[in-house]
Formats: sequence, structure tokens, C-alpha cells
Amino acid sequence: MPHSPEAASRPRMLIIAFSELVRDPRVKRQLLTLRDDYDITVVGRGDPNIDGVRVLSMPSTDRTPAPLRKMRYALRQTSYRLHRYETAYWLLPHIRWAWEQLSAQEWDIVIANDVDPVPLANRLAPRFGVVVDLHEFAPRQYDNRPEWVRTVAPYYDWLVREHVTKAAATVTVSEGVAAAYREYGLDPALVRSAAMFASLSPTPVGDPIRLVHSGGAARSRLLEAMIEATIRTTTEVTLDLYLVGSDPAYVGELQQLAEASDRVRINDAVAFEELVPTLHRFDVGLCMIPPTTFNHMWCLPNKFFDFLQARLGIITGPSPEMAGIVEEEGFGMVTDDFEVESLIRALDALEPARITEWKQASDAAAARYSGERELARFSQVIDALVVDRRVA
Repeated sequence: MPHSPEAASRPRMLIIAFSELVRDPRVKRQLLTLRDDYDITVVGRGDPNIDGVRVLSMPSTDRTPAPLRKMRYALRQTSYRLHRYETAYWLLPHIRWAWEQLSAQEWDIVIANDVDPVPLANRLAPRFGVVVDLHEFAPRQYDNRPEWVRTVAPYYDWLVREHVTKAAATVTVSEGVAAAYREYGLDPALVRSAAMFASLSPTPVGDPIRLVHSGGAARSRLLEAMIEATIRTTTEVTLDLYLVGSDPAYVGELQQLAEASDRVRINDAVAFEELVPTLHRFDVGLCMIPPTTFNHMWCLPNKFFDFLQARLGIITGPSPEMAGIVEEEGFGMVTDDFEVESLIRALDALEPARITEWKQASDAAAARYSGERELARFSQVIDALVVDRRVA
């Protein structure tokens, strides 16, 4: 991975994501924001196709010979059972591969997206330190699954306690998640997952009113409740769902529900760059995320800010982070709870004049809640490390 001559004067930054880069909006926004000031290499799955960024794409399969792979797997499982997490970590195929690819290079700063890459990032010993972007509260990521809580949660607790705490700086997505990490002695800066500012104006309210939802098709999101409420409301509405089909069986079930009414359409997800312009055609974004996990309780998701930049009204449940912004800015409505009947009451109360006011309020708030403003804080965290270490 040679560095170009024109990049020689810029600090060498490594971003480790271990995600599908083309579908990771938070990482893509980081790359777009930082590429002019840093010589960036990003590690992840696939290619985000961003000019000026060097990509190290992870192999889709473990290329280790089968007998050795089986032996390592058995040793890793034994290490997990015995809570020998350090041993287990360095036996993970993608960690071994990444170390082999990256350890010969010298890095000025490493950004670890989420907790999984942090031991690797720390061992690379970048000159200015490691920054950890904590997308969620890892020790309670799937705390609605008893088996996960029993077997996997202790591993993530170890990652945070033993490795994230050694980082030079941390950031996270919401105040509720930040408060949980403070229990470990961390003090993450708040960098919300906001979409970049879109130069758009509110559109006239449609007839029927056009509802929209976008995101992953996960059962824990209870998307069927939005479909049922759309079918049952007395207000003339339509609902379009743009879904990332991570659970094909669940998508099939939703499709069956949608086929019972001409009000509902299930659509494929659209590309990162096309999402806000696509949403702009609608009137109200539905952002109902039941608190089935700790992270769902304290979520402040990408879609919330996508709806805002698209200049839509937003209906959300009483999720503290989203509800607080909606009520403060006045660009939508917060339901009483996450039940279908509460959403039906909200939809029954929709009127074009009210939605027009919401759209205007979204327009007024769009610059304050833009990705540019959030990422300026992220850049400040990184720049402070570079300046402080250079002075030292």
C-alpha cells in the first residue's frame, strides 16, 4: 500500500470498519470529510468508491487451509468458554488477516469504528493515538437475547474495559449511549449520525399524504406495526418502505401484509447518494423503533436525519433522543407509546396544514442538524490529538 508523493505531507490515517463500506453511511461521511486533510486508508468489505481514499477490501472467505481452520476454530471456542478473550481475539480470521496487511505500515492515527477493531488498532500503535467511534453500546447490543447476554456480552465488556479505555479519544452517537460508556470511565464526544446538508425546499403535501420509512428489515423493528397502522387509519395515506433485506423471510412476510392493501409498497433500498433525494418526494417519515434493546431505546438513527434533510415531517415513538429533538424543533409528532393503536391515532390526526408546518420546521432545522456540523466536532477531536502530540 504505497503512499503517493502528494500525500506525504498529510498525516497517515487508517480507518478500520469491518462493515459493508458502501452501506455504512457513518463511515462514508467520515471518509468524505477527512480525505482532504489526511492520507486515508480504509479497511472494510467492498469499495465505497470515494476518490482520494485507499481501500483495503477484506476477503469474503477465510483462505486458511481447512485442517488449520478447524483447529483454530476449536481453540477459539475453548478460549471463549474459558474467558481467555485475548487468545480468542487474535485467532479470529479477519483480525489475523488485517494484522498481516497492516502491521508493516506506520500510521499516524487510527480510527476504529465500533469496538471490534480496537485491540488491533491499539497494537498498531499509531503515532497520534487511536480514536474509537462507538456506534452503539456494545455490551448491551443484543440484550433482548438471553443466550447472547450469557455468552457474548462478557466478551464485549472485556473489549471495552481492557481495550477501548486505552484509546486516545472516543466519540458516540447519542447522549444515552455516551452515559452508558461513562460507567467505564470513558467520556465520548457526541457526534450524531446526521446526513450531510441537502439544498432542498419542502414540497407541497400530497393527496393522499405520502408516508415513508427506510432502513434495515429487522424483526426487532416491528415494521408490521407501521403497515397495519397505514391500512387501518381513516386518513388517506400511502406508505413506501425502502428496506435493506437482511432477513429475506421477514421481508417476505412484510410483502404479504403489503399486498393486502394498495396503500403500502415495499421497495428495495436505494444507494447512499440517492436516499435523501428519494425521500424528498414524500411528506412524513415514520421513525418508530420500539425499545426492544438498550441501543434501540437510546437510538438516534441515520434515517431520522435523512428524513430531516429531505424536509419531511417526522412521526416517532417516545424514544428519548428522537422525541426530544422533535418536540424542541416542532417538525413532527411523538406517539404515546409504540403500540399500533397509538400510531393509528397519530395518523388519524394528520392534516395537510399541520404537515406543511412540520416541513417548514424541518427546513429551518436542517442546517443545525447537518452532517457537516456533526463531523466538524469529529474533526476537532482528531485534530486536537494531532496538534497535542506534535507539540509534545
